[in-house]
Amino acid sequence: MKRFTMFVTSVLLIGVAFFCAREYQKAYFLSQMPANSIRMQDSLQLSDEELLKLKKDALDGAPSAGYQLMEYYAVYKKDDKQTLYWAQIAAENGDANNAHNYASFLADDEGNLMSLLRARFWARRAIERGENNGESFLSSIDAKIKKLESKDADQ
Repeated sequence: MKRFTMFVTSVLLIGVAFFCAREYQKAYFLSQMPANSIRMQDSLQLSDEELLKLKKDALDGAPSAGYQLMEYYAVYKKDDKQTLYWAQIAAENGDANNAHNYASFLADDEGNLMSLLRARFWARRAIERGENNGESFLSSIDAKIKKLESKDADQ
């Protein structure tokens, strides 16, 4: 019974740690956003027409539209899947800050080598596009990858 209790406690602690890491990442992401970056009402609502226009613009290559949709889904809708999708679209649309944001989302998945490798790709893109803090961020991703690879090699 004691082992079971320890197991349940461990699972709960891991869940809490994951939740805290995810909330920290969201708070960091939100702190990086310009206060007036999205043209929404105070309630952060978009009309159906505004939402459709932003989606069309983002899919047609407008970096600011992709960013605004990422912000909309992160802040207003609290939809992680859509936030990640529009973060990727914004990064693909060519802006250094958007590439860095997307890399941050991917790097948050520390136990997933494929996500970390893709985060490294986007961090490099951010540097190529002029991201000022890109080198230190890239180093932190490389450290996570090395840690994960050495952990896999030990098993």
